[in-house]
Amino acid sequence: MLCGDYEAHIVYQRHMPTTGAVRLYLPVPDGLTGNVEIKATFSFYCEVDPEDAINYTRAGLDIQFRPDTTNIPAPYYKGGKLITPTVAASDTFFSAKNFYASEHMQRDDAQKWETTLSRTKSKRASSLNQPAFDVSYIAREHGHGGRRSANMKFALALT
Repeated sequence: MLCGDYEAHIVYQRHMPTTGAVRLYLPVPDGLTGNVEIKATFSFYCEVDPEDAINYTRAGLDIQFRPDTTNIPAPYYKGGKLITPTVAASDTFFSAKNFYASEHMQRDDAQKWETTLSRTKSKRASSLNQPAFDVSYIAREHGHGGRRSANMKFALALT
């Protein structure tokens, strides 16, 4: 694989675990300045539901981009309850504007059920501190929650 000047290509390939999520770090060299353009393409293999044309794929990916994984937000109150974050704040990359959107909106906006997702985002280099993608596996059967298959494979190509 050839890279142009000021460019890098990184490829990850793996199986999704049957529980939990995976974190994929983006290597960022020290001393980087200015804007950085990140192009991420996720592709995955999953089982299909041939008798359900609308809900054809049996899996999707929930992808959270975390530009600074070292900075955990401070605790805060929401609705009278103390919320203590355990992970760094995420930034939109592939996600829908409304996390609790209907599946129709997710298909239109985030395309969680599509088997190839590709987006490009520009970030200030100074905002990237051990940036990573946290990837979760969403299973479904006939449009409802399903069990995770042990053989879901995915790849991430970064430029």
